[in-house]
Amino acid sequence: MSPAARALQEEGLTTRRLEPADVGQVLDLHRRALQHMADPQWVRPEAPEFFDEVLGPGGSGIGAFDAEGELVAYALLQTRLEEDDLAHLFWSDGGTDMVAKFCGSAVAPEWRGRRLQQTLSLERLEMADSLGMQRLFATAAPGNAASWVSLLNAGMQIGALGLRYGGRLRYTLVRDEQLPDEEAEPALRDLQDLEGQKELLEQGWRGVTLATLPDGGRRLELRPCR
Repeated sequence: MSPAARALQEEGLTTRRLEPADVGQVLDLHRRALQHMADPQWVRPEAPEFFDEVLGPGGSGIGAFDAEGELVAYALLQTRLEEDDLAHLFWSDGGTDMVAKFCGSAVAPEWRGRRLQQTLSLERLEMADSLGMQRLFATAAPGNAASWVSLLNAGMQIGALGLRYGGRLRYTLVRDEQLPDEEAEPALRDLQDLEGQKELLEQGWRGVTLATLPDGGRRLELRPCR
């Protein structure tokens, strides 16, 4: 059992791969999560057909269930990419066979604050590895820190910042063969300084963690890649 799965088990939850028959529960949880977001535009509302595709021929997913068998958290992996994602792909060297997207994750409101999203992201990374996916990406609204911080903590990095999904600002988080240089001097940027972040990202730097300063302030820490 993986450490991530063990952590969920300690919460009284069980995990398994999601199947087409789980679409109803996933859709219900997706809609519940949207209702409790500070800004609904942080997450793209999805139609049932999206979940049919991802939990069918176009991907996979992992769910956490309580003792009654109710879905309390999920994380999805999309292997058949949409045209919009292909048009905005982070990498420009061709080839998408081994590229997958972390395309959605939600936690029931009553289960928030227990790092379920981060734990499922770790499980999702293992799933991607088992499928041979060498490059991974996800998008997250800068204001939705809970989402992108959980992805950073799972081992992804912020690689780009730009407009997506009809003009909404999004980070693109990635995991690939590039590694941030841990020996280089990091740069800290205010969370509201999106232009400053974007300037470094366009130079090949990556956001690696949410740093907490001695005065309690928070900054995005960026590092160059080696």
